[in-house]
Amino acid sequence: EEKTESLEAIYNVDWVWNNNRFIVNLHINPQGIGSFIVGRSLDNNDDIEEWITCDGTVDLEKKIITWSVPKEFIQNIRKGSTITNISPSAGLRFTDASGLPLTDLFKDLSWNAKSSKDYVIQY
Repeated sequence: EEKTESLEAIYNVDWVWNNNRFIVNLHINPQGIGSFIVGRSLDNNDDIEEWITCDGTVDLEKKIITWSVPKEFIQNIRKGSTITNISPSAGLRFTDASGLPLTDLFKDLSWNAKSSKDYVIQY
């Protein structure tokens, strides 16, 4: 058995718009690519209370993950609006099936990301 068979990568991007926190998430493990999901805070705090699945793609050649988030779920952000406090992260941990603690073995945070600047919506 390969040592990596009990590991999974977790990719997140958090942001703030209109004083609410949002996050997209994806888990990739030896069984494959998980569901693309997006979550939101419902009460102007940092806790994510509601999650839905969304569309997304993983481009292995270009090493890009893309989430397609329904604008209705993120408060109908208008073209030209700016999202702030963008914080991408990637982590590596044991899978649920491994029976081992679900502790991050490695985490790469936003200060190591290529870009965590504000983003202007461009649909």
